[in-house]
Amino acid sequence: MLLILVLGTGPAAALDADLPSNATGSAGTPEVARIDVTPAAAEMAQGSMQRYTATAYDASDSIIPGVAFSWACSNESVGTVNETGYFTALAPGFATISAGIPGSVVFGTADVTVTTSMPEPITSTETITAEAHTWIVDASGGGDYTTIGAAVAAAGPSDTIIVRKGNYAENIAIDKALTIRSESGPEETIVIPTGQGTPVFSLVANGSTISGLTIRGVPGGAAPVSLSGVSGCTVEYNVISTSNIGIGMADTRENRILNNTLDTMSDAGIDLKRAESDLVSGNTLTSCNFGIRISDSDNQYSYRVKILGNTLTECEWAIFLRYRTQDIEVVNNTMTNGTCGLFLADGSSDNTIVGNTIQQQSTYSGIFMQNTYGNLFYLNTVQDNAGDIVVNSASASWNSTEPITYVFDNVTRTGYVGNYWDRYVGPDSDGDGIGDEPYTVKGTQMDYYPIVKPSSRIVTVTPDNVSLTAGDGLQFTAVLSDREGAEIPGAEFTWTSSDETVGTVNATGYFSALKAGTATVGATSGGVSGTAHVTIQRAETPTGGVIPAVDDVHLRVANDAGVRFDDFGDNSFRILWSGGGLNALHISNGSGTEYGEVTQTPNRSGTFYVTTTGGRGYFDNIFLCVAVNGTIPDDFRLHIHADGYQWTPLPAPRNIPTPENRTYVNPTVDEWFTKDDLCYGPQTWRPAAGTTYLIYPGHDVGDASNQFRMMFIDLKAGTLPGHPVRVNYTIEKLETMMAQRLVCLRHTSGELKG
Repeated sequence: MLLILVLGTGPAAALDADLPSNATGSAGTPEVARIDVTPAAAEMAQGSMQRYTATAYDASDSIIPGVAFSWACSNESVGTVNETGYFTALAPGFATISAGIPGSVVFGTADVTVTTSMPEPITSTETITAEAHTWIVDASGGGDYTTIGAAVAAAGPSDTIIVRKGNYAENIAIDKALTIRSESGPEETIVIPTGQGTPVFSLVANGSTISGLTIRGVPGGAAPVSLSGVSGCTVEYNVISTSNIGIGMADTRENRILNNTLDTMSDAGIDLKRAESDLVSGNTLTSCNFGIRISDSDNQYSYRVKILGNTLTECEWAIFLRYRTQDIEVVNNTMTNGTCGLFLADGSSDNTIVGNTIQQQSTYSGIFMQNTYGNLFYLNTVQDNAGDIVVNSASASWNSTEPITYVFDNVTRTGYVGNYWDRYVGPDSDGDGIGDEPYTVKGTQMDYYPIVKPSSRIVTVTPDNVSLTAGDGLQFTAVLSDREGAEIPGAEFTWTSSDETVGTVNATGYFSALKAGTATVGATSGGVSGTAHVTIQRAETPTGGVIPAVDDVHLRVANDAGVRFDDFGDNSFRILWSGGGLNALHISNGSGTEYGEVTQTPNRSGTFYVTTTGGRGYFDNIFLCVAVNGTIPDDFRLHIHADGYQWTPLPAPRNIPTPENRTYVNPTVDEWFTKDDLCYGPQTWRPAAGTTYLIYPGHDVGDASNQFRMMFIDLKAGTLPGHPVRVNYTIEKLETMMAQRLVCLRHTSGELKG
């Protein structure tokens, strides 16, 4: 879509939507230094066929996968070669077969000699090799046999069986090295099973080939094609449909599954177990639960399988690698319209994932990784998915391991490359196609060289870098211009924030800072994006200051000894409302109800209890908000004596700590507080989740004449069902009202959350 790989030791991949992966010309291709054609020389009988293959190498002698070749024959009176490299011998003579790439001067050749008959067999004193024979199968009776199975039974090793058009109902075990291919292609050559529990074709001999057939299974039946314990087999250009598994492979090595079309598999299109160095390339898979799956629940290894240039559409799990799948190459595949594109889990490691397009995955995101390490991703396009990636106990490298030569905006460049993520909105100030800033793939995992989309237009966001405080707001503006800097009038922008828990931006570009952290503000017009960077500091409330109505605020306590957990080094605690509300925590007057009561009293001393009704977990620290309105006498004093349980929160905080894991402490607080401790306000609301929240029931927060000052007291205890925190209080020299609220309960991972 965006970058085109030209040189480098990694597999080739094109990311331009207008060019296939084997495109040529100045837009960029892998630079081919040499092409080898196999076999390099052959002698054939008139009327026989030979499949030629070509391999492209770069200047470092590394294979370039996924290259499409053009084939030609120097003497078409001797024979012809089709677009896939099949040579048909027509008449005695000599010819040269060539394979090349359009527009390139590099090509490879092979020599072929056609004779009236096959060469004399090689004989020795011990062995006589029989002449290979071609058998014709014709269901209407015009060939050697009317069934494929009869021809297989009669054929010798290395024979070829040509299947003429027709319908065949058979289950065939291929127990010798045979080539079985259709005469006229899969459209009119159809094979179905006679029994659903047995494959149509069971390949149990090395070196067999199945080519150009339509092979249909039955719903829930055996795989139409099965390979077991074999090597050197080829399954190509077949149309395979309607079964549980399309092509089933177990204990296989160096087999080739090429250019098949598979659809409607209730389990897997192509399924491999205990595979080594097999090649799965150029296949089209549609409507399979698993597209291409390599997995063995018995934890046996699969190694060095190449999955190259396949197209997988409407497969729930497009490419699925699980358990001990190692050194797998997943290159130049397209995965579209499923629930998950690429799945790696449970020991799938050291794999190379390059040049793939993963898009329109609706449920589990483009990539899913779990318990997997050491995988390498670059030059992949991840776009239009429900999410980029799901990561559970997994990590990977998200860039090429060495510089790669590529073309971007018609300029050849060299550098490290990552992947294209449609959610990335970073700038590309030098126009090299690589974003100036890393893309956060997940957590701490970064794509340090994310690919950007080329464009003739630029979006500039102002200001481009700013520091705010939680609770602040700022209006951003955006301008769309051409690359020469001329503004394009009338542009409309869509605004986004990379982290809406840190700050949000509305449709006009106004940014609201919510809590400490960093966020990237993006403005997009016509698919072109520009960004600005925002750093948000925590909301410091100075002595005598008004507490902001934000989701993230730090507040100092009035305790002489400071907070029980001084995580921030300044005797403050943090209220983070995104962690949930406080509806499990209540103040009770001792009536026995844990849901608490609203109590008004003229008494200047008494006792209340902090109770819990569960649902938010059982955490070990409570803070008390004390609000006093009106004029506060200089000699005002408040005495707090608290007792209750202390403990270390369990890993699962919803579990109640056992008696042996909690300690009763009396007192947890025993202290007098004065007017000077009421250091916050005056104001008409208390801290809450990004809003102005009332201080007592029925309170009008809009009444500016009813101002309160506040302090926060760390009670240094937690509450459990049946074990409340008890608070004894005494008030001196106060003629106005005082309200008490609980503001914080949790202490986890060094952070206090509301």
